[in-house]
Amino acid sequence: MSLPASLPVVDLLLFAPLAVLTNSTIPIPFEPVLLWATAERSTRLMVAFCVLGAVCAAAAGLLDRGLLGAVGRRACAEVRGPAPRWFYAMAFTCALLPIPFMPVRVALVRFEPHRLGYAATIFAARLPRYLAITLVWGFVSPPAWVTTLVVLASVVGGLVVWLRRRRTAGDASPAV
Repeated sequence: MSLPASLPVVDLLLFAPLAVLTNSTIPIPFEPVLLWATAERSTRLMVAFCVLGAVCAAAAGLLDRGLLGAVGRRACAEVRGPAPRWFYAMAFTCALLPIPFMPVRVALVRFEPHRLGYAATIFAARLPRYLAITLVWGFVSPPAWVTTLVVLASVVGGLVVWLRRRRTAGDASPAV
């Protein structure tokens, strides 16, 4: 079985790790990566990138669950328990809307969500969000240089925020 010639395998291979990284705690937003990947593509490829992006978001959520769960097992083992239903509602809401996902990550220290349920919650919320973003961007259809500027601005902006936080955290440390 061979892949169709129109399938951008290299782009998909580059997109997947970027999608996982930007859907984790790294302060670079994923949406500009999605816009870059889907710019000037057919509708089928846009949908394929959106599905892959939602799968990568679920994978990044599981990575966060593992890392933050380990912190929780060490820090608050006596009060750690299974995730209540409202946790999944909060995860769905934060994944669907353009609001920070940090409350869910903080709750991962305290709660132990079911792997498949947590991944499915993130996937189910991110897929319609990504489809809406790419469809609106495709309808607006800005020139390629605008997409490039949006991606660069988001990367630079994310790094500036991250560096500013690190510098502020370093200033707050006690003097030795």
